[in-house]
Amino acid sequence: MNALAIPLTDESVDTVVANSVLHLISNPQKVLREICRVLKRGGAFICVDDVPGKVAETPYDNTQYLEVVNAFYREYWNRLGTHGIYPQKYSWKFDRNACCDSLFGKKTEKLIERNCAYEISLGDVFLPRMIGRGFSDQTNVPQGLHEKVIAELLSTFRQTYGNDFTEIKFRGIEQNISVTVYHKI
Repeated sequence: MNALAIPLTDESVDTVVANSVLHLISNPQKVLREICRVLKRGGAFICVDDVPGKVAETPYDNTQYLEVVNAFYREYWNRLGTHGIYPQKYSWKFDRNACCDSLFGKKTEKLIERNCAYEISLGDVFLPRMIGRGFSDQTNVPQGLHEKVIAELLSTFRQTYGNDFTEIKFRGIEQNISVTVYHKI
């Protein structure tokens, strides 16, 4: 459903969960007002956010992965720029805590300790998200043009990095996760 205009009546929901989504929305303040509107008194808004654009420190060498991600992203926008379409970052500087503190009565936080090694390939996360127009700055890219540019880039990157370039891995250490629960009073 559309988070900017939630089609539910006022104070009709016990719990709302937003997992790493607010920074992807064009107007996160409006979404939070909508969440507060539909949340019952005593209800909980559970929020987990990542920090977009920030790459966590890792003891592993991820040079090739980051090179390919940055090149793919840059070339995508270079090609769209020839059609007069440019990236627009929406809410990466959004202060969720300040907004939620003004809307909800109290909050609690829970730290989930992780510290586990992990690895992901380009084909696991970045490429599906890029192909599926999952980045906020892709919102206004026409679907047909997007599909054309993605097909061209996949072909180019296979030629440059090999047919299995989607298997290039990022290795890291999972960060601890802070889950914030805002309570409407």
